[in-house]
Amino acid sequence: MTLKKRFILIIIIFVILPTILTIFNKTYITKYIFNELSGYTKEKIDDFGFELVNKIYPTALNNFFEYNNSLKSFSKNILNNQRLIDYATYGLINTLNIHINELLTSSSADGIIIIIDNKKRIKVGNFPEINVIENGYFEDNENIYMISGTSKNNVQVYASMKLDKYFLNSLNLSSISIISIIGKKHKIFQNDNFYIDFKLNNNYVNSGKYKYPSKSEKLSKDITFVLSFNVSQLNLIQNKIKDVFFQNISSNLNTSLLIWILISPLLIYFALFYFGKNIETVELSIKSIKKIAKGNFNVKINVKNLENNRYKDLVNSINTLSKNLNYMHKELEKNIDTLKNEKNTLKYLVNNLHEGIIFFDLDGSIKVKNKFGEEVLNKIGKEELKKSTNKIYSLKIKNEQKLIEVSRNFLDAALLILIRDISLEKEMNDLYSLNEKLVEKEKFGRIAAHEIRNPLNSMYLNLQYLNLEFEENKKISEISNLIIEQIKIIDSVVEEWSSRAIMESEEKEININSVISQILNLLKYKLLENSIEVVFSKSNKNILIKANPQRLNQLFYNIINNAVEALENKNNSKKILINVSNVKNKILIDVEDNGIGIPKEYQKNLFKKPFTTKKYGNGIGLFIVHSIVKELNGDIKIISSKKGTKVTLNFENKEKTL
Repeated sequence: MTLKKRFILIIIIFVILPTILTIFNKTYITKYIFNELSGYTKEKIDDFGFELVNKIYPTALNNFFEYNNSLKSFSKNILNNQRLIDYATYGLINTLNIHINELLTSSSADGIIIIIDNKKRIKVGNFPEINVIENGYFEDNENIYMISGTSKNNVQVYASMKLDKYFLNSLNLSSISIISIIGKKHKIFQNDNFYIDFKLNNNYVNSGKYKYPSKSEKLSKDITFVLSFNVSQLNLIQNKIKDVFFQNISSNLNTSLLIWILISPLLIYFALFYFGKNIETVELSIKSIKKIAKGNFNVKINVKNLENNRYKDLVNSINTLSKNLNYMHKELEKNIDTLKNEKNTLKYLVNNLHEGIIFFDLDGSIKVKNKFGEEVLNKIGKEELKKSTNKIYSLKIKNEQKLIEVSRNFLDAALLILIRDISLEKEMNDLYSLNEKLVEKEKFGRIAAHEIRNPLNSMYLNLQYLNLEFEENKKISEISNLIIEQIKIIDSVVEEWSSRAIMESEEKEININSVISQILNLLKYKLLENSIEVVFSKSNKNILIKANPQRLNQLFYNIINNAVEALENKNNSKKILINVSNVKNKILIDVEDNGIGIPKEYQKNLFKKPFTTKKYGNGIGLFIVHSIVKELNGDIKIISSKKGTKVTLNFENKEKTL
């Protein structure tokens, strides 16, 4: 082949080869590969969006309906306030406005309306103008409102709340989701001017060039609740990648074509080598985007000499996308973990409540129940439980006869059953009645002793005088002395009456730990009401004492109740420490509170009767405590200061601990 032909061949190669490469790159790389990748990425982004929407949607919708329940409770509270209803009935509008406006400032409601006899209407606050008022959602020329209320007898009360972007912001848990309320006349968005236009179609919100994965709920015929995934940020990054990709590919292809046509084969070789490096960067970028689309967000493209690389913007955009998606994914996982922890905490609290809980869903199925609720359910039956209204049952549970109170609460169409064991309350009432009887008997004993001793003392003095007058008359002296001895016997009997004003019953072995636990259960509502913390330290073994059960209950009830009453008027930390131990055949019980203590001048009279520092006390509580301790051959000590009071009981342990 001649040099001329070779030269022509080289020129033809220089012209044809870059043309082929240009066509190949434009048809395959810039169109087929990128379009295929774009569709794949878009599909995965949509899947990710729907997954996020499905996770956030129940919580957001539940938060929405919680506001409805709040409005209904607010209306019910006003309806149950007879004074406010009387103000409305008798036309005291100014007074009614003052009271209800005070209530509105601390609630989520904007206004209320009170309807009496379906004729008289009284509005307070910003309640919308509505002819036919009913529970649900209302739209006028100004806005969309949530309406909820209730009625009783001839009175209806409804509360309203305006739905605006601030309300929608309070419902949302995620920064990458958007809540909208769509009505016939208004469209309310969480962020103003977020959508260019708005059209809901096939689980997507179409706005401009974006399609937002969404989920909606019909609130009424014309009003819809919509939760959408904000894909605009991801689409912007994708479009940026696309623009940079096409711009750089086009620039590189034009440059390569000129180089192939105008310069020598050596320069073409180096140009091809350099261009090949850039193609490697593009392929690496494509692989990274595929990993991102498959859910691997820990992707970072590392390219040597990136500052001089033509695809620097593409690499930086992909790395930024990966970083943002990784952050969003971690935040989502964190929110999911938080929800799981809250769910587990709630489940633990429900299962460990003293009260039973059973929650029936709209379809009548049981969604939530705890152990105590399940035990009662097995005894009573599902149908009986659902129709029982504030009823008390006597049931045998775990071989113990219990008094069970069942109450129903309706939450919309769902049903919440609350079950309470009131057996301990009955025991508390019995114990309180016993204590009152003992107090009355003690009072009667003292009064009777006083009334009997007065004439006895008079008789005794007269007999002494008679002896002096007829000292020489032995017969009179003998009779007088005999009568005096009988008076002394009567006086000792009266003394025993006044000191033993108690109820008799048989003694038996009793577990001290169980008695104290029962007393704490009886006083639990009083402890909760006064925010008192109780620390009960007891031995793992049962410590037994032989005693009258009623007297032992009365002993610990009086001591612990005194500690509670000493803390009622204290403002800061309130604590009662109870310790039961067995040391060297001695039973030691300490009951200590951090109250204000007993003044020193009163401490020497603690066990005397009647002595009290309480406004309504009868003065024999600690006297009875001291008497019971002595009956049990025990000892009691009380140490008190401004930092609190400590009561220590000491008994001989004649029985072995179990």
